[in-house]
Amino acid sequence: MSPTSGEKSRLYKNLRLGIDPFNIRLLQINNSRPEDKTKGNWSVPISMNMQTFKLDTAPPFRCLSYVWGNPELHSVFVNGQLIRITKNLLGFLRRLRAGSSRPDGWIWVDAICIDQTNDVERTQQVKGMGAIYSKADMVMAWLGWEWDRQGDGSDNGRNPLAPEVEDASEYAVDLLVLIAKQLRAYMANGGKVWSKNFSQYALDDPAMYTMLDMKA
Repeated sequence: MSPTSGEKSRLYKNLRLGIDPFNIRLLQINNSRPEDKTKGNWSVPISMNMQTFKLDTAPPFRCLSYVWGNPELHSVFVNGQLIRITKNLLGFLRRLRAGSSRPDGWIWVDAICIDQTNDVERTQQVKGMGAIYSKADMVMAWLGWEWDRQGDGSDNGRNPLAPEVEDASEYAVDLLVLIAKQLRAYMANGGKVWSKNFSQYALDDPAMYTMLDMKA
């Protein structure tokens, strides 16, 4: 189910992209106000600003890669207007605002930055996604919450007033960064990543970590 609603129509009408596939919309998350801390950061609604840019002259931005997940919809504010997004995306936006990265930077999120109700625009933007991702300073992968054992983006079971702690997704990203580093060293020493000798091992096979000089 697409995270869309009729409530978005006025928002996109005021931020038209036209026929140029390299016009894009970018989002900026508003930081929590000091007084919001007393309410619990997780209970405060997400508020964002969205603007249109030409891709070639856009400010530095990051792209989000994530699974749309549970079709249960939740509310956020974009340019002061209430819109609906999936629970999994809400979790990412909460985490970003909490300070896991730069909450004041520009981000591109397909579910919001593309008008999902406009077939022509969606087709044009999908065709240009390769260029959008290539232009981005960083691509962020949201792997979900540590307590989300079902993979549905749920935050059930957590205390919304509790301080955020490092979760499993951050450990996964740290591991991927380490693997990439070791792969570069492996290739620099003449190792071939796509060789039969290497590709026979699964990511969780201790033999692969031995080849990369890592502890399993």
